Amino acid sequence: YQRRVRDKGNKRETMPTRLICMQTTKASLLIDNESEYVHIGNGIILLLVFFKGAEEDNLQKIVQKVLATRVHIIPGTTKKAGFVSSTDDAFVRRDILLVPQATLAGRVKKGNTPQYHDQVDKDVGRELYEKLCEEFRKQLAALDKGDDNGKGKVECGTYGNRQALNMESAGPNTHVFDF
Repeated sequence: YQRRVRDKGNKRETMPTRLICMQTTKASLLIDNESEYVHIGNGIILLLVFFKGAEEDNLQKIVQKVLATRVHIIPGTTKKAGFVSSTDDAFVRRDILLVPQATLAGRVKKGNTPQYHDQVDKDVGRELYEKLCEEFRKQLAALDKGDDNGKGKVECGTYGNRQALNMESAGPNTHVFDF
């Protein structure tokens, strides 16, 4: 595996953030390694890792793209929509669960042991993760029209902790995005 590189003219730009987006009908995440859980209903789970070169400047664009991408199946239909939908009748409340997942940076080059050298420094990763959670909350709140439906909630795991994830799904609907 090699990280993909975009060629922008003479300037080469790496894609320093990877997201695995999974649709779920409900999920819970153990966040303190003991007994504290966060829960979401119908929505998406985002597993993510930051590679070296990840910058805060890209976070707003990442959130906008995830919310607008038409990969979310509307329950009871075969239609796909983004969180940002052109028609209100297609809207269904969706929650978001962000889960830091360092192992997404793993590569097996030699031997049988994964290496994680491309991953961003832990302190930088924690800061980027916290800001990404804030940006998701901010942008999802901006979509809320104040009706009973709401636009969903954002829950975040704990950066640097091993966490237990439980989820239910109506079927596999998983996407990999490199930003």
